Amino acid sequence: MIEPKPTADEPHRLGALHRLDLLDTEPEERFDRFVRIAKRLFDVPMAAVSLVDEHRAFLKASTGLAGREVPRKASFCSHSILCPELMVVEDTHQDERFHDSPLVVSGPEIGFYAGFPLASSDGHLIGTLCILDHEPRELSDDDRRMLEDLGRMVTDELQEGGRGGVDPLTGLPDAQTFQMVAKSVIANARRSATRVTLALFGLDQLCEINEAHGYDAGDDMLRRFARLLHGTVRDSDVVARVGSGTFAMLLTGCDAGTAAQVIGRVGRRMLHARDEGDLPAGLDYSLGLATLNLGRVDGLDVLMEQAQQQLDWDRQDRAA
Repeated sequence: MIEPKPTADEPHRLGALHRLDLLDTEPEERFDRFVRIAKRLFDVPMAAVSLVDEHRAFLKASTGLAGREVPRKASFCSHSILCPELMVVEDTHQDERFHDSPLVVSGPEIGFYAGFPLASSDGHLIGTLCILDHEPRELSDDDRRMLEDLGRMVTDELQEGGRGGVDPLTGLPDAQTFQMVAKSVIANARRSATRVTLALFGLDQLCEINEAHGYDAGDDMLRRFARLLHGTVRDSDVVARVGSGTFAMLLTGCDAGTAAQVIGRVGRRMLHARDEGDLPAGLDYSLGLATLNLGRVDGLDVLMEQAQQQLDWDRQDRAA
């Protein structure tokens, strides 16, 4: 194992890291979501947002990894921040820096690593967004670009005023992030012959609420409905706000029947929230569903068009 060297700007880098005031803090959804997205995007068992301190790498967000910090001398991320570009180790057993690392030869038995360095607002590299696997693997050019894009979103979140690919009102992924994740999910589904179903939800009374009670009331309804949807999906699914009053839910491993069961849970949660007074009694949604046809080359655009068409029909039926 080759221990990482300090960065050339180490004192200033550490100062920038400490000014963020994120070390030893509790997990936060704004970072956890990126780890979940990375795990889903690249189909890996482990992913993390790591902040490299003087003697350790602190895991601000992680999945599949035990504990919340790693000694810096053993940390892959401590090597990654030595260069402002994506670092990919396709086979750790063949890399002299890591082949005899305790992280490779024992738990968590890392066979593959890819980390994108995260920069502070003044340009110092303070950590990484990284994905890991137990087995060696290759990372395609498209995967590299997607990991870089996702890493830049995490950087935006770290830096003051950054939105990081997140809808600022609801905290869900925004339309751009949804497009990126959904296209990758669909490509993986085709390779593995896995069913994917897209659901679009349109809040029907949003305009009326805005007109009668003001936009603050409408924004509050959007936030509450977003929480309801987020609490319904599995970790492997994706839910996002893709329009003013429109939300998308991408369900993996679901045919139309299984998706209907998930949608049924949304409906029951909506009824319960209305009964409890958490949502207005008149608030409801229109729904559009579309399932990926594995026998054709249709992509996300076709799925969105089909689901939007069904949503429009549902909305018209409700208004009739």
